[in-house]
Amino acid sequence: MKTTLILDGLNCPNCAGKIENKIKNDARFENVEFNFINKNLTLEHNMKLEKLIEEIDIIVSGIEDGITVLEKGAEHCAASCAECGHCKAGGHEHSHEHGHEHSHVHSRDAAEGVIFALRAAMVVILLIVYFVLIKSPFIILAAYIIAGYDVILSAAKNISRGRVFDENFLMSIATIGAFALGEYTEALAVMVFYQIGEFLQDMVVDHSRRSISDLMDMKIEYADLVVDGEITQIPPEKINIGDILLVKSGAKVPVDGIVTEGASAVDTAALTGESVPRSVTVGDKVLSGYIVSGKAVKIKAECRYENSTAARILEMTENAAAHKAKAENFITAFARVYTPAVVVLALLLAIVPCVIQGFDTQWIKRALIFLVASCPCALVLSVPLCFFSGIGKASRQGVLIKGSSYIQTLSKIKNIAFDKTGTLTTGEFTINSANEETLALAAALEQYSSHPIARAIVEAYGAAPEEASDTEEISGFGITGIYKGKKAAVGSRALMEKLNIPTDNPDADVFAALDGKLVGSISICDTLKDDSAITVRSLAALGINSVMFTGDTRSNAEETAKKAGIKDYRYEMLPGDKLEAVEALKKKHGLTAFMGDGINDAPVLAGADVGIAMGGIGSDAAIEAADMVIMGDKPSAILRAVETSRRTMTVLKQNVAFVLAVKFIVLALAAAGLGNMWLAVFADVGTALIAVVNSLRILRD
Repeated sequence: MKTTLILDGLNCPNCAGKIENKIKNDARFENVEFNFINKNLTLEHNMKLEKLIEEIDIIVSGIEDGITVLEKGAEHCAASCAECGHCKAGGHEHSHEHGHEHSHVHSRDAAEGVIFALRAAMVVILLIVYFVLIKSPFIILAAYIIAGYDVILSAAKNISRGRVFDENFLMSIATIGAFALGEYTEALAVMVFYQIGEFLQDMVVDHSRRSISDLMDMKIEYADLVVDGEITQIPPEKINIGDILLVKSGAKVPVDGIVTEGASAVDTAALTGESVPRSVTVGDKVLSGYIVSGKAVKIKAECRYENSTAARILEMTENAAAHKAKAENFITAFARVYTPAVVVLALLLAIVPCVIQGFDTQWIKRALIFLVASCPCALVLSVPLCFFSGIGKASRQGVLIKGSSYIQTLSKIKNIAFDKTGTLTTGEFTINSANEETLALAAALEQYSSHPIARAIVEAYGAAPEEASDTEEISGFGITGIYKGKKAAVGSRALMEKLNIPTDNPDADVFAALDGKLVGSISICDTLKDDSAITVRSLAALGINSVMFTGDTRSNAEETAKKAGIKDYRYEMLPGDKLEAVEALKKKHGLTAFMGDGINDAPVLAGADVGIAMGGIGSDAAIEAADMVIMGDKPSAILRAVETSRRTMTVLKQNVAFVLAVKFIVLALAAAGLGNMWLAVFADVGTALIAVVNSLRILRD
């Protein structure tokens, strides 16, 4: 059984990594993934829900206090509503999950803010007493306990659990050491500064989480079901195929469907990134997540909510944590080695000089400064935040990226191989030439195929095609069957060769044969998409080479490639040929992406370094096999994806370089006796704060 839980209150990335590793190492759980941005823990298990929450709570509380384990979904929300009384009966169950998650978070944040303000006020009062009335170290000690009791308690609990090398331990040792050395006001000031930094850091992290969540928020809260003229609000999960739904102005389309009544404009930006509204009328398809910006329309549901476009996008986005980039894995591994190493260095810094020269408190102080400056939280926090900012930004631009690893790979891509039909071209075919007998035979067989060329042939025939029987579609070749009692075949030149039927016209695209003899051929043309040529030119400006793959004839491929500005193109390719060609490109020219839309492209989408599916018209198999999905079916969207991925990696490198530079400089200054506690705290929480704010630039650029 697969379940998603929410670890509410978890703001420490270092603790998140430890919790994830602990659960992964537990044999009772499989396929464990934790998304730090939305706090979702997804895992497979064989427990009842109550038992699962209890066991996870035991693991989590053994690592970090103050975290609540909740179920993500309607069951938890209904329970929350019953307990808090915020929601009443009457059709509002649709808002439980979204509304309660936010209201409870805001309530908790407000409470924490009040407590922080009260503690700060008490510390200020004690400082006034100390400097104005009584200069007693006990007053400073009282202020220190108020300011840092939670840090000291957390450190003590973690030590009892066998976890020594964490931020709370480092700060406790450093400040208690300062007290022992008689540096009372410095110890208090460092703890206060640290707590202020942590409070601000939590605020910024929560803000960044909300910013990313808002970008990817496609949650459908409810649907208006129309039954016998009456409208009833229902959760989208209860929509059935064939239901008639009313979508009012300003409301989101709850599931994919067909407009049955009315005409309006829809805002598709949440899915496609396109800001220009699209007009829809009776018979047009609309996708869940579209927002009706004009008059209300009625639609007929074509799928259940869990299979709708918006639900699939949300699921893919939440599962993005499963595909972590090498940079994320490296930082996690680095932090595990780095922290114990600097603690050992701090001990050596405190002990070795004292052994050689005799005891001197200055070495103890240097070691304490060294400890405070060493915490790796800035790195552990900013790196995943950069990637999720990039994923959120891309989703707003109509590009769904399934994991941070693909952002890192896309930023270094050298080649993009495009499928022709439906990717660079519109996929709307017209018949250039064909005699009546050939067209009649082709239409009779092609009426049983859903391929765009098949539809074009049937439309060109005009009348209702004659019946054929025993039809069999051969992927990448064509279709065979029985027509007027004879064996018939319609398809590519490769199909004719497979059936040992000679062909004549070298420029034809489709051939028709009856009883092993060629009847005739059909020439077909396709239209280049408006933005295909500029996409190819822009990719070249970014240093990326474009290649075109197609199963079409040489003449059609050559014409399309010339219009698009592509010099390297391959034609009359089968699905296996495309995969082999991508493998060859990878070996010769480096990292290679492939962009396609059809079911035939699934193997090569999976085999490319980055597989990119055209989501609006792409097949389910192509979308599932791909690493990225372009929702607007415009090839130019890949430009935004490349730029976002490169921007993400640039900001990430800035963060890593800045954090490491500051830390190593401060560590060196501390060892040389030129640093102080203030500088050490800046190297810890100050760098984390700056790195987080810098990561948010990805969302706004």
